[in-house]
This record gives sequence, structure tokens and C-alpha cells, in this order.
Amino acid sequence: MRVTLLALCVCFSFSLPTVASADAAAEARFHDELARRHYAAGRYEDAAREFMVEQRLAPNPNIVFNIALCFQQLRRHADAYMYFAEYLASDDEDPTRRQTSERALIQLRPRVALVDVRSTPPGLDVYVDRRELGQYGVTPRVLALSAGEHTIWIEGDGYRRAETTVDVELGGERQVTLSPEQILGRLVVNAAARADVRVFDAEGQLAHEGQTPLDEPMPPGTYRVVATAGEERWSEPVVVRADTTTEATATLSRSTGATAASRRRCSPRSRSERTSCA
Repeated sequence: MRVTLLALCVCFSFSLPTVASADAAAEARFHDELARRHYAAGRYEDAAREFMVEQRLAPNPNIVFNIALCFQQLRRHADAYMYFAEYLASDDEDPTRRQTSERALIQLRPRVALVDVRSTPPGLDVYVDRRELGQYGVTPRVLALSAGEHTIWIEGDGYRRAETTVDVELGGERQVTLSPEQILGRLVVNAAARADVRVFDAEGQLAHEGQTPLDEPMPPGTYRVVATAGEERWSEPVVVRADTTTEATATLSRSTGATAASRRRCSPRSRSERTSCA
């Protein structure tokens, strides 16, 4: 069985347009050769390690398939399931490898617990049990886990960590949906008279518009606030910080020169935030 599976591993050729890519290609081939020797000698853990190094150097779905073979030989069912599933999600069309992977998933299915992790919004990083184990992809993501209790959490820029604990059985399937809290501050814009307000993000895209008095939750960041009333205008950058209210008073003016200064103050929730507010 081992010899047959090893025959499915493929050789790779690399283009060598630059010295840097030549070095990476040579290093990848080196680890590929070591991995095959380990596999042939039945040292599957060493083979998996070398294939993983090769995958970081020269990502390829065929290497993912090879890693799955190693975990299958090691009887690490959850890891084998994840790598075979990842290979099948790739664009590799080799019929032998695909058929082998499909059969492997059928055989492994009773030996793993599947957890379908989703989030609102999608696209957040998934972790299981310990951070040092690394990221398990992004949501939505189907995890193959061992039986027992597992802590699953998601993280992402602009969102607080959200987690749950699941107790799963081999052959079972669960779905969990996590809705992390978005990290926000507040922007308050006042003016002596009613004015139209537009708020632009750092890329110049319109983030919000309304009228004074404006009081809106906003993701932390630097914005440019523009207030207009007839021919009068005011514009100034403001910084919105997490869990902090940033206030700006628009001093409308007909002047086409420098923008009139505004009063800005922060109303942080803690003394430490008051110190850091500019």
C-alpha cells in the first residue's frame, strides 16, 4: 500500500527567472528529495515535515496531497482529512490523485468529527484549542477534529475575539456561527448652525454622511470631515479611537484659505485612554 501511494507523489519543475527564485527552487527540490526518502523508509513524520517546508517554499496542491498521504500513514485521521479536503478544493485535475483523495475522505469520515465554523461577517481567522497550533484558515471553514471538547475562536482586524466550546463525537457533525463584536469609536460633529457633513476614510472613500449634530459609531482610524452650509465650509482631519468619543466643532467660514481651527476633545472611558487621545 505504501509503495502504491508513494507512486502518486509527483515531481516538480521550477522556472528560474532570478537568483532569488533559483535559490527557492533548489531549496524546495532539496526538501522534496528528503521527504521522498523518508517516505520510502517509512519515516512518515519526517516526510510530512519536509513536505511542509517545501509547501511554504513553493506552494502546490500536489504537495498538499503528499502531506495528506503522510498523515494517513501516521493514522492522524483529522490531519489527513483536512489535507485531502484541501487538495480536493484545489484546481489540480489529476484523476488518480482526486480519486484517491475522495476514497480517503470516505474512509476517514467515521474517524473524525466535523465542525462547520461560520461567522458574521465571514473571512475571519479560525483557531482551535491553542494559538501556537496556528490558524485553521478563515470562515467559513469545515474543521476535522478528534473526539472530545475543543475551544474554537475567531479573530480579525476590527473585531473582538469570539469563541465557543464544542464537545464532539467521531462521525458527528456540528455547525457553529460566531458573531464577534466590531471594535468601534464614536464621532460627534457639532456646528453653530445646521450643516451637511461628509466623512471620508484614509483612502478618500465616503464613510458616512449626515447633518449636524452628527453622532455616529465609526471604526477606529483617521478620517477627513467636511461640513458645508450654503457657501460656508469647514474641513479637518480627525482621529477616531476604539471605545472613545471624538468630538469636533465645525467652524464654518467663507474663507478659501486655511481651514479654521476647530475644538476637539475626547471623552475616553478610562484615564489611560484620556492620556493617549490626541
